[in-house]
Formats: sequence, C-alpha cells, structure tokens
Amino acid sequence: MSADPPKALKKFVDKCDLTYTLLSDESQETLKKLGVWVKKKMYGKEYLGVARSTVIVDGDNIVTHIFPKASVKGHAAEVAETLGV
Repeated sequence: MSADPPKALKKFVDKCDLTYTLLSDESQETLKKLGVWVKKKMYGKEYLGVARSTVIVDGDNIVTHIFPKASVKGHAAEVAETLGV
C-alpha cells in the first residue's frame, strides 16, 4: 500500500511489468491504522512516510501478521516461515 495516487501507481506497475495490484491510500487513513505511517529522517530532515513493512491480511480481511521495519535480507524467508509456505 502506498500514499501515492492511483495514477502514479499504475505508471509504476506498467513500467515494472507487475502482475499484481498496488493499493493507494492517499489519505493515509489505513496506513495510520496499521501503524506504518511514521516520522522518518533523511539527510537531517524529518518527514512523514510509509515504513517499509509487510502486512498479511487473510481472506476475511483480517490482519493476521505485521512485520514492521522489513529489510530486504532474509525478509521473504521470515514471512514464508511464519506462513508455513
């Protein structure tokens, strides 16, 4: 999920040839509820943005797992192990 508008996400999907849908939350309402709209710092400046996280939602739209501060190294294996796949 991204705070970017749907039009920007569509351009990204097309550019990267993605085969799945990206979700937009321009109002940040859901991002805030999930606890992933956070204060960040870069080059000494603070701003609000989406924390790189993984949120698992089941077929009933219930959040079953949240992996805050997801890092590239080992993250996919951690998620797969948690989900038993």
